[in-house]
Amino acid sequence: MNTSLLRPNALSAPTRRRALAALLAACALPTCALSACATSEPVVGQPVATTDGGGAPSDGIAADGGPSGALDTGASPDATLTADVPPAGDTTRGPRPAADVVAPRRSTASLVVHEWGTFTSVQASDGTTLFGLHHEEEALPPFVYGRAEAAMMKMKAMEQLPEPCNQKMETPVVYFHTEAPVDVTLKVDFPQGVISQWFPAAAHFAPEAGAFKDAGKPGQAPMQLAHGSMTWQVLVDPALPMSAAPKVTPDSIWQPSRNTTAAPLRYTGPAQYNPNNTVTETERFLFYRGLGRFTLPVRVTAAEGGALTLHNDAPDAIPHAVLLHTTEAGLGAVSVHGALAAHTSAPAKVPTSFLPKLEATQAAKSALKQGLVAAGLFADEAQAMVDTWQKSWFATPGVRLLYVLPQPWTETLLPMSVQPKPAGTVRVLVGRIEVLTPEMEQDAVAKVQTAAVQGSMKPLAGIDRFREPKVRRACALLGVKVADFCAKAVETLAKQP
Repeated sequence: MNTSLLRPNALSAPTRRRALAALLAACALPTCALSACATSEPVVGQPVATTDGGGAPSDGIAADGGPSGALDTGASPDATLTADVPPAGDTTRGPRPAADVVAPRRSTASLVVHEWGTFTSVQASDGTTLFGLHHEEEALPPFVYGRAEAAMMKMKAMEQLPEPCNQKMETPVVYFHTEAPVDVTLKVDFPQGVISQWFPAAAHFAPEAGAFKDAGKPGQAPMQLAHGSMTWQVLVDPALPMSAAPKVTPDSIWQPSRNTTAAPLRYTGPAQYNPNNTVTETERFLFYRGLGRFTLPVRVTAAEGGALTLHNDAPDAIPHAVLLHTTEAGLGAVSVHGALAAHTSAPAKVPTSFLPKLEATQAAKSALKQGLVAAGLFADEAQAMVDTWQKSWFATPGVRLLYVLPQPWTETLLPMSVQPKPAGTVRVLVGRIEVLTPEMEQDAVAKVQTAAVQGSMKPLAGIDRFREPKVRRACALLGVKVADFCAKAVETLAKQP
């Protein structure tokens, strides 16, 4: 067997797709015979989900989002992944009626599916995962759909937030590689979260639109940020013109994801907000993102003076990890840690070998791209990912760990089914941990103390990014001394964009 055909960078992208399809067909390999492919089957040592004993998913999070020793998502590890076509009359999954769901009209053995995305969290110096992650960092283009059409600029387009969240699922994109037109039905579940923004229009989604509009109101029963799902039905066709896609500016966060050789796709059907109208939407990929409430078994603890410890509390090895440090002056430092073994705690330091902004960005992109390609993405897809997050990851002040999630975690966090069954599937998620060092925490403590004395929120404006989780951490450190002020401050911050 010519194994060079399986190496992403050995051949051009179109040739790779042809070679991969031919190789799979010739060898009659099932999808999961490839090391980089997705699987819905439980594996030995894979973290398993937990419930609260009564069958309901449990978020497994301590009072302030404390660390957990296992990947706790609430999903059933042996659940069957199907397209989930709702019965007639079921309107709980979005604006399209069940009659609009049709079986794929075309199929091709050459269909290959690739996905990348990221989960963002903020961790205190003791490794605690903090709440308050629903605030917008980088706005999306106006054509992107959200659960609340009028709320696109706040709370990730949620109607209301049913409970605090500690994870942002940001910009997963799904690419399709095929040489012939194929109608694709793709469904993704988010057991411990809700998909709040997406493009193109979805055939169905859950919870139903407006489900959270009364969240938090007096007399309203508690609601969970959980049980999300979305189904798309699109035509994937290499001949579709990308000139028909919505226009974005060259510096838009949306543009880099288009810079691949993946086949374009087209949705034709009822408009998302007005199903009586028909729309046609073209794009290079499926896009979705949302909010979640769960704890991943990777932690970073920080001591004064820049000492760090990287903890992997899971039975799976982390294949690739990179530490980044960006200063207010725009300087950057990169430290590549490679793999992190299962059940391991490894010493590290906040990187301080600073480079000018441009050089530091290129070094960081190169370090992460290597891990993305090794995980199975094509080189142009990996480049698209690091270019998309150039500002948040590589140019924004802070200390952060970026790591590639083991494939089984992705399948547990975001179970996916595709019809027709692809010849190959690669799904690569990156965990992003924003690390609060003791020095950062003391700065936040000082500002919260000043704000409490003044009885004003103004001093908190000096806390720039991730203000709510930083204030929550400062309040936890200060304890009862500022409890009343903190309760009001957190409530106010939670309502801000």
